[in-house]
Amino acid sequence: MNEQTASIARRHEAREREAVAITPEIDAWVDFLQTVLRSGAASRVGVLVHFYSGTLTGERISIIRRDEVALPELTLRLLLTMDDDVLYELLSAR
Repeated sequence: MNEQTASIARRHEAREREAVAITPEIDAWVDFLQTVLRSGAASRVGVLVHFYSGTLTGERISIIRRDEVALPELTLRLLLTMDDDVLYELLSAR
């Protein structure tokens, strides 16, 4: 396992440990995103996790990849284990 992969794995493990304290907040995000997608208000919603090392206006974000996620796959676990700098496109069933 290279250093970048190990770092990502450690970050995922830390997020899962923190999940107990933040589950109500994450549950609210899952409910919100599912409601938006099911309502027809949007056919897709983008979610990007990024940890800034500089200022909001001065830092350039490089998106590593784009992943499409179907509505049934939108779970608490998915939100907790999202990779940094990956654009997740959450898709409605329509």
